[in-house]
Amino acid sequence: MKPTPCTVRTGCIAVNADTAKILERGPRIVAIEVDLGSKRASIFSWGTGDDAEVPAVWLERTEETLHTTRLKRETIVSFPEFTGWRVYLAEAGKYTLRVVLVKERAQ
Repeated sequence: MKPTPCTVRTGCIAVNADTAKILERGPRIVAIEVDLGSKRASIFSWGTGDDAEVPAVWLERTEETLHTTRLKRETIVSFPEFTGWRVYLAEAGKYTLRVVLVKERAQ
């Protein structure tokens, strides 16, 4: 698995940004996996981050989430290498965030 840069705005969920890896990559689709330090995080939303072109995922805690930080705000995980792509699917497993990004076909 190839590493990929991932930017994290620290919030309530602990994210190991240096572990972001590309699982599969095609010309218009990529699957990325990121290790989470917080167990059973929840996805609040996905879309684009502070920069309107960078795909991002917002993570939050639930009653079942363990190992959180003391911050109250959501954690934002973004992927600047894929500016202009969009989040197609995101899933938070027990200790892992998996994200599928797609690049729209030029019209």
